[in-house]
Amino acid sequence: MNPKLVLLASFVAAATTFASGRALAQTAERPVEESSQEAPPASTGFQLALRTGAAIPMGTAIGGANGAPSTDMSKFVPFQVPFVVDIGWKFIPNLFVGVYAGLGIGGGGDANGCGQGGTTCASASLRGGLLAEYNFLPDRKINPWVGYGIGFESTGVGVQANGSSNTDTYALAGWDFAHLMAGADFRLGRVFGIGPFADFSIGQYSKSSTKIAGVETTGDVATTALHEWLTLGARGTFFP
Repeated sequence: MNPKLVLLASFVAAATTFASGRALAQTAERPVEESSQEAPPASTGFQLALRTGAAIPMGTAIGGANGAPSTDMSKFVPFQVPFVVDIGWKFIPNLFVGVYAGLGIGGGGDANGCGQGGTTCASASLRGGLLAEYNFLPDRKINPWVGYGIGFESTGVGVQANGSSNTDTYALAGWDFAHLMAGADFRLGRVFGIGPFADFSIGQYSKSSTKIAGVETTGDVATTALHEWLTLGARGTFFP
C-alpha cells in the first residue's frame, strides 16, 4: 500500500479515536451538571483563530520532463514557519465554516543552488481557501475537533549569490486539494482558547515563474506531481 495513504489513514483514525475517547472519558468521570459549571457555554456566531508551528514539506514539487529528474519538495523548500488566520461563523456549536489565509516563511533548498558558499536564500508561501470544522465537545473545557480545507498555494524562493544585489526568484503555484486537520481547544473562557493542532495538506503545482538576471519567464509546469505539507503547532481561538 502507498505509504502516503497509510500515513493519511492513520492521521484521520487517530484524530477520530482521540475525540471519541475523550468524550467517553469526560462523560464517565464527571456528571453533566458539574461539567457545565466548570466550562464556558457552547458558542455560536463569529470565530477567529490564529495558527503557527513548523511546516515540513514532502512529496515532489515538479515531475521530471524530457529525461530530467524530478524535484523533491524538500529540495525546493526545506522547511517553513506558517502564520495562518481562520475567520468564519459557527452556525451551530458543533459546526464552523469559514475561510483561511496564511503566510509561510523559511529557507531555500538545494534545487535552487542554496547551500553553496556565498549564497543567501529565503522562501515564502501564500495560502488561502475555504474550510469547515466539526467540534466534538463544544460545551466542554477540552474540545477536540477535526477539519477539512481546500484552496490555493503559491511558493517562491529568492536567491542572492556572492553578495550580489540582484535576486533570482523561482516560484510555483497551484491548488491545495485537501487540508486534513485535527486538534483540541482548551477553552479558557468565553473569549479565548488554545491548543495543539496538526494539518496535513495535499496539493499540486501547475504554474511556474522564474526571474533570472532580470529576465522573467512564466508558464505551465510540464510534468505535475503531488506534494504535501505536514504542519504541527498551536492554535489560539477567539470565541471558541
